[in-house]
Amino acid sequence: MSRMVSLIFLVGIILLVGILFYRVMATFLVPLFFAAVFVVLFRPLHGWMLQKCRGRQRLAAGATTAAIMLIVLVPTSLIVTLAVVEGSTLLTHLDAATLKSQLSSFRTRLGLAMPLANDMRAVEDQLARLYQSQGRAAAEANAARHLLERLQEIQRGLANEPRGHGSVAVEPVIAEVAKLQDLTPGTLEY
Repeated sequence: MSRMVSLIFLVGIILLVGILFYRVMATFLVPLFFAAVFVVLFRPLHGWMLQKCRGRQRLAAGATTAAIMLIVLVPTSLIVTLAVVEGSTLLTHLDAATLKSQLSSFRTRLGLAMPLANDMRAVEDQLARLYQSQGRAAAEANAARHLLERLQEIQRGLANEPRGHGSVAVEPVIAEVAKLQDLTPGTLEY
């Protein structure tokens, strides 16, 4: 029995050490993978450098490493430099009005512009007033009816838009406002 406990304890310790080893080495797996890929990619370059260095291993390894660093570092530093220059140029020429107009034209080109945005804001204002006002049953009923008519106008306007915005954004609001007509103004449900 004591041999079985010793075996279980030993297997547990081995598993614990294995898990800890994996957790430490997991951060090195991706760099090791890339190192293997680079060895395969640059092996012909090293062979060529070895021929040019007349078989001197250390000199060929140093020259290959320097060549690889130049191949990687020069384009990377060029890209970073260009990004810094473009970023500083953008920051110096950043104007809120110009940015707003360019975003608006970009949204329009992509079909993302919200048509009849002022009408939607008016509907939102009416909804806010409708929910804030209480105790004026007739006025609230008229406001709900007027709001429903206005939403249906917006829906027709959206359906006629050339970009095909449709009435996706308005239909849920129309359904909720239509429910108001069935309720008694001034009640909690309303």
